[in-house]
Amino acid sequence: MAEVLSAHLGDGARYTSEGAPAAARAVADEVRERLAAEARRQAADAAAADGSVASGDAESQHSAEPRYKIAVQCVVAERGGQGLHLSARCLWDMRTDGMASSRFDSEELVGLCVAFAVYHY
Repeated sequence: MAEVLSAHLGDGARYTSEGAPAAARAVADEVRERLAAEARRQAADAAAADGSVASGDAESQHSAEPRYKIAVQCVVAERGGQGLHLSARCLWDMRTDGMASSRFDSEELVGLCVAFAVYHY
């Protein structure tokens, strides 16, 4: 996430009220895509290790699908000396669900990104 935030908000990016929503959306979309790709890769690796995908039938292909819902929240705000607090609530299973967060700071703006992976039973 830090890499994505830096790529979109770094290199002297300036805050504008018109551009901030688009930047937040772009960061969230890219983080979600990267996490989904990693989840698919891990699911395929686990299925291959079990030998369940080797047969190639529809049932074994379905078992290689990731069973996580990925939600990403991103905020891009102007740095103006004010505080910023980001919070979220959801039902949580400590055994299977996870989250990660990252923050980007520059002279003009701050970017916060939080990603949640919630297991589908």
